[in-house]
Amino acid sequence: MRRVVIDLQSARPLWQVPRQAVTAVRRAFGLRFRVVQVRAQTSSDGDGGAGSPEAVRAARGAEVYLGWGAPVDVVRAAAGTLRWVHSASAGVGGSLTPALLASGARFTNSRGVHAEPMADWVIGAIGFCLRGFHDAVVAQQERRWAKDAFTDGRVRVRAMRRSSMRQTPSHQR
Repeated sequence: MRRVVIDLQSARPLWQVPRQAVTAVRRAFGLRFRVVQVRAQTSSDGDGGAGSPEAVRAARGAEVYLGWGAPVDVVRAAAGTLRWVHSASAGVGGSLTPALLASGARFTNSRGVHAEPMADWVIGAIGFCLRGFHDAVVAQQERRWAKDAFTDGRVRVRAMRRSSMRQTPSHQR
């Protein structure tokens, strides 16, 4: 029977493949494919890890591998049958190995999947800096009320609408 291997059991709990995603993969591939979920934890950092022994065993004879990158040992284990590798990470540098290229398998990745969370983080970080939250955090850690520092001008608080990358002297505002 044709096989799909899902190797997305990240050591980071929030990045582990949700049960409903595995169900959706099973539904998408249908009855002609057996979907094998690797239970061993793997690295979701960068292009993924080296591939656990369980992932290598599961990959033997598989046509499809869904993981964090394309571990060389997994690609070698699936040599001759591997047709598609999909990486849940956006980066691909570490996955483009001679073993993957020699396999002839199509390689796709999750390019763009992090765009929205990264944009959210950037907006939050800009707000954090512009509104002087770094000073508020220090005051909180010191268990002191920082109201005066925020209202007498010692802590520079700026609005996003009026900010720019260059520093404008306060007498010119």
